[in-house]
Amino acid sequence: MTKGTKAFRIIICILLVLTMLCCAFFAASFVLHIDEDVMGAEYGIWVAGVNVTRDNRKDILGDGTVSYDPDYNLLTLENAKIEFDDSVIYSAVDLQIELIGENEFVMKGEYVPVIYASNYLLSKDVVIFGEGSLSVDFEGGSGDAMGIFAKNLRVESDITITMPDCSNVTNGIYCEGSLTLLAGANVTVNNGAGAYSTAVKAAHNLNIEAGSTLNVSARPGSTELCRGVHVDGSLFVWGNATLNVAVDDAVAKISECISVSGILKMEANATVTASAKKAYTIECYGSMELNNGASISAATEGEGIDLLCYGTIVDYGATVNAETEALGGIHRK
Repeated sequence: MTKGTKAFRIIICILLVLTMLCCAFFAASFVLHIDEDVMGAEYGIWVAGVNVTRDNRKDILGDGTVSYDPDYNLLTLENAKIEFDDSVIYSAVDLQIELIGENEFVMKGEYVPVIYASNYLLSKDVVIFGEGSLSVDFEGGSGDAMGIFAKNLRVESDITITMPDCSNVTNGIYCEGSLTLLAGANVTVNNGAGAYSTAVKAAHNLNIEAGSTLNVSARPGSTELCRGVHVDGSLFVWGNATLNVAVDDAVAKISECISVSGILKMEANATVTASAKKAYTIECYGSMELNNGASISAATEGEGIDLLCYGTIVDYGATVNAETEALGGIHRK
């Protein structure tokens, strides 16, 4: 065998191998394509226990109320009335939810968030928008309950979440990232009593943007920890935005009405009101900036300070109706 013949055979073998690999690749692609067409493509989203697929995505529940557009990760609810004993919406991917008309969710099960955005390893982002509304309620009490769980939650619709009394934990909104209310959002969270109760929790920031409202209340009965709004990052209340928080913490061992680990900043025409039975109604561990035209009111029935800031309060002419103490001093500009 000459060197030329040997080299030619090696080249032929290489070409044969490459041809076989290409054929295998296209065959596999064809099989996958057939599987998608026959079985339906799965998107990692369930609505009332129904797996959203290519086949059912235009009418997921068969009643014309819920549809999904995979191009935009968009789940549309139109006058959907859903009762279920598990998460009404479960998403393992980032999700947009559009609200059309009046939508109602009723949870009948034990501890599972009504809207749950997570793949069980990482939480996912959720955006809720549209001119419609959503109400979330529970049928009876349970051991634990949660309204919405997500990483970053952005809302520009009307949402009302009513949590039940629980023997253990109850959370209205729980964000592992930030909670943002966009212009036009009107969000109400009425938290039930429990051993550990937090109505609204944001592990990063809470942004209440211009023209939006957040109303929060916690019913009596929490025995260990009762929280209204708890922000591990900073709280921003922009112009013409409103935050109202009322906590009945009379029997709680530890209580917080509004607690902010970072800074609290209010722009002109922003309004914050807080009331509690015994907690410091507003407690800020960073600094506070209160701009001209902002209004902040705080009142506790107990012996606690109405408004306590561990840093500095810079007041540019805001209206402050509260017994106030700032360890870093109060500077009026």
